Amino acid sequence: MILLLVLFLNVKSSLKRFYSVHILTRTVFDFLCITILYLLLNSFLRMGVSLQVYTALSFISSLILSIFVLKLHDRVGGFEIVTAIASSVFVATSMVLFWNKNIFIIPAIGSLMFYLVISLWNIRFAGKTRFDDYLAPILYVILAITLILVM
Repeated sequence: MILLLVLFLNVKSSLKRFYSVHILTRTVFDFLCITILYLLLNSFLRMGVSLQVYTALSFISSLILSIFVLKLHDRVGGFEIVTAIASSVFVATSMVLFWNKNIFIIPAIGSLMFYLVISLWNIRFAGKTRFDDYLAPILYVILAITLILVM
């Protein structure tokens, strides 16, 4: 993940004079971050760690990936770091509610919450401020959680 971040940042800085980072590049990077978080959360569960250790590891992983996303968007500052910490707490505590469920549900919920945070950030970074713009990812996450819990 760190090598991918360095690659994206190097390409971005070398082409910054002539081009800007395309939205598709950011989308691919967001997809990679969500996938990496899911795999990390699944690995932590498979190692058999306790709830407290799992929550701490998921918080740290989510925070690191959130900072990577902020760095790609050139939005690293004091307020953004505090927002990333609050978002990581949200992701970590959302999985605590489902701790007694199936081991496939817990990382899926964490990844969906991380997706929600990242997609809301992307909408805000695009300059959109209407509630209608934020409604689509929220409805998607609600629908996905419903499907996950029913199965």
